[in-house]
Amino acid sequence: KQREDSETKLKEYGEIISTEEEYLTEVIDLVGKNRVCCGTDYPYPLGELVPGELIRSLDVEDSDKQIMLKDSAMEWLNLPDNFFD
Repeated sequence: KQREDSETKLKEYGEIISTEEEYLTEVIDLVGKNRVCCGTDYPYPLGELVPGELIRSLDVEDSDKQIMLKDSAMEWLNLPDNFFD
């Protein structure tokens, strides 16, 4: 059952790499903010120098930024909201 759930999640999520606002906005419009997760290539200096900087710079509600910076990843990983508190 767990493998089946994991395979379903893999079908629902994909990976894009973008440091351009226009492209990220298109992806958000295409898949929705609930399917966008902030990630890094740490410790490698690829993409943003400050993780999440592009999302934070978007002209969207702060609650939408929170979804893309944390909440959607927590949902994908099946972790409770207070996991890091």
